[in-house]
Amino acid sequence: MIDSLFKPEGAEDNGLIRELLLDFYISRMQLVRASLMRILDQIVKACKFLDDSWFPKFTVIVAQKNHHTRFFEPKGPRDDNVTNVPAGTVVDTGICHPRNYDFYMCAHAGMIGTTRPTHYHVLHDEIGFSPDDLQELVHSLSYVINMSNLQSNRHVIPLPEFVVHAAEGKKGSVEDMELLRELVPPRNLEHFELNGYSNVIFPTWLMDIAMYLPNLVSVCLWDITQCDSLPPLGQLPNLKRLKLVAVSSITKIDRSFCGGVKAFTRLEDFSMFRMESLEEWTTAYSKGEGGVADQFMFPNLKELEIFGCHKLRLNPRPPRVKGTWRIGESDGVLCNGERVLRTLWKLLRHLPAIKGLNIKQCNDLNSSSDIVGACSLRELTLLGCDITSLPQWLGHLTTLQKLRIRSCESLNNLPEWLGDLVSLKDLNIYDCHGIVSLPESIQRLTKLKRLTIQDCPALEQWGKLKENRRKIRHIKEVRALLYYWLYFALTIFTI
Repeated sequence: MIDSLFKPEGAEDNGLIRELLLDFYISRMQLVRASLMRILDQIVKACKFLDDSWFPKFTVIVAQKNHHTRFFEPKGPRDDNVTNVPAGTVVDTGICHPRNYDFYMCAHAGMIGTTRPTHYHVLHDEIGFSPDDLQELVHSLSYVINMSNLQSNRHVIPLPEFVVHAAEGKKGSVEDMELLRELVPPRNLEHFELNGYSNVIFPTWLMDIAMYLPNLVSVCLWDITQCDSLPPLGQLPNLKRLKLVAVSSITKIDRSFCGGVKAFTRLEDFSMFRMESLEEWTTAYSKGEGGVADQFMFPNLKELEIFGCHKLRLNPRPPRVKGTWRIGESDGVLCNGERVLRTLWKLLRHLPAIKGLNIKQCNDLNSSSDIVGACSLRELTLLGCDITSLPQWLGHLTTLQKLRIRSCESLNNLPEWLGDLVSLKDLNIYDCHGIVSLPESIQRLTKLKRLTIQDCPALEQWGKLKENRRKIRHIKEVRALLYYWLYFALTIFTI
């Protein structure tokens, strides 16, 4: 009987062991295939129950890690001088099964120890992947993190940024809501961006975002088309940067955006772009119900940018900004039914700490103003303004340190009161063909350290005269950027 276990006859083995092994292998494969086909059949029935025309195709792959195969690549001439193979290495010949569809892959780099490749067995492929396409798909899936338990998993790798791009072209998509409801990010998340969400309400965790994501530093909501209210982002204790882009159904921003008292305590940078339906921004809120609105929404704001918000009005007054305002294509922010410039002065009255102001293509700079004394501007830029003379109020900006006059082609002189700008350190004149000279009072600007003149032909002629060069000898750095200046062409002088 022992002799019948192994009976070689030529190139064949007719022993019992071979027969039993074949029966076991075939029966096991048949059992696996039968079970698999039964599972797939149930899935197809469930799909067709939802949509009778839906007939999905499947590719089934089993990943095996419990094996002893290892891969190395030579690191030197000696046989024992080897290292781990690079990330993405695939082996699908030589050591693979001669008949079955399988391959090995090292998707990730082995930084410590020896890399263990994953052995993939393709059990069923109705889709008809080529080997290269299937291996590329498996490699990509190796870098997908399990999102279902991000919030509760204590061992998840900290995510520096979490970006969700919802499906395009679906209005009021239920899938968006269901997806976002399950994607609760980890509590240590610092940067969050939501793009293209199209449901009418946000999921629970986003409406209680301060409880779920207390460590957020920056938030960006982009192309939110259906929601008519915003999450109470004001209660995020560490939020510093907030951007709203094309949140098209929002008509007002009020105390609900704050979520309670002491809102946005650390916010420094706030920007809104293309908020087409936004009509009102209540910039202050009361401490309690029925109280007086005496708390500003952004107490520590340093940067504010508003662009493409054509209907927006600020109520009751602008927020205090410690740094820079940028306003474009949002006339309502400035005018509220009045002339733009007059309202600009009122705006500056409420921004006593503002340091920089750019005025672009404004032709009515001579309107009277009584706010200059309350203003502490340090930098002022006049760009493309159709004016013949500088406005009188500019001479009262005693804190001004930098003045740029650019592309004001009708400007024909600089006034003598320019010498009253006693704090001026930097004067830049560019593309102002009508300016023919600098005023005598420039000699009184003892703190002026830099004078830059570019593309001002008449002023260049003035600079050729020796007595005029003497008037600016006290300026430490003089720059002239046209080649036909006799003494200043393409040079920097230190006097």
